[in-house]
Amino acid sequence: MPAPKPPIVFVHGLWMHSDSWNPWIEYFEKAGFAPIAPGWPGDGPDPESTRADPDALNNRGIAEITEHYARFIADLPGPPIVIGHSFGGLITQRLLADGNAIAAVVLSPAQFKGVYALPPAQLRSAGAILSKPWLRGKTWSHTSETYHRFFANTVSREESDELFARYVIPGPAKPLFQAATANLTPGSEATVALHNPRGPLLMLAASEDQTVPEAIVQAEYKIQQRNPGVTELEVMQGRGHSMVVDHGWQDLADRALDFITRQNLAPRDGEPPQGHPLHEQPLHVRPPLEQPSPGLPPQEQPPRAQPPQGQPPRDPGPQGQPVQGQPPQGQPPQGPPPQGQSPQGEPPQGHHLQGPPPQEQPPQGPPPQGQPLRHPSPQGQPPQGPPAQG
Repeated sequence: MPAPKPPIVFVHGLWMHSDSWNPWIEYFEKAGFAPIAPGWPGDGPDPESTRADPDALNNRGIAEITEHYARFIADLPGPPIVIGHSFGGLITQRLLADGNAIAAVVLSPAQFKGVYALPPAQLRSAGAILSKPWLRGKTWSHTSETYHRFFANTVSREESDELFARYVIPGPAKPLFQAATANLTPGSEATVALHNPRGPLLMLAASEDQTVPEAIVQAEYKIQQRNPGVTELEVMQGRGHSMVVDHGWQDLADRALDFITRQNLAPRDGEPPQGHPLHEQPLHVRPPLEQPSPGLPPQEQPPRAQPPQGQPPRDPGPQGQPVQGQPPQGQPPQGPPPQGQSPQGEPPQGHHLQGPPPQEQPPQGPPPQGQPLRHPSPQGQPPQGPPAQG
């Protein structure tokens, strides 16, 4: 009997219908997963019906939307991997922290309580809504002009207009007001339970994003990396907020699949992935590796996971770029020592003295256009103080 396919739940953000995930669903189906993209409460079954009845989305807030997805996940065979964009990325982080997901990938996630960065670009893009407090319980939608200026600003106007016609819907203004006032609101719904144990988290930022600028995601990453769970950040150079739906979407899907595979959560022949609820062993969240001494070259990067059959591979990153959460080349995975016993005579796993010396690293200049910058979590570093309030 074939093993059940591990589920992936996609969460869209403001002003985009869940149909925008259709290429991702096809991609991850070919990779052996069972992906699905439920809409927000109040969404119609397609963009046209949602545009025809925008009032169904009035006054929908972050807590209600999160609970909507939590109830959907409760009916799945097991906790899924969750992938979210924009406000869907904030909701995804809440689901992960509350134990409703085994891992998560967030793309340009909206800020949660405790993030104080306020880039001018975000003020310009959100000002049309936040300057009108009477919109708080209503819906608002982009025009084709504002969509190209603030959402799809790195693609041609022709492609932007095509995406607008295909996917854009009205969205409730309430989540935007909730996030904007989170740091002033006790018990804000834009809060993530940052102290809770959680599974691995990959954060993808876009260097040219005008809706959720890179600085917002960098600030979220600095807070999230205090959690002992695996946390990684990649910055997509030259990309905007539409990166999940425009012509370069597969590059992001490749990176999400690579991350999932490196956490031993991808399907394997004849059995569920390691960490899946149907697998014999529980999910193992690997701690960050210890920080090597200054001056030593980074470890050589192992090959990335291959995309699903029939999908073209994307360009590899700079040679020798480190991959977080991966043991040094040539070193077998090491489990924890038996209870009550500590390892003797050997440096800890991931220490720079263990395994063969890394290959000589060529000097690296700035990354080419379109290549992300990868920021590893502090390796082996204990959490530094409590996270920001909330």
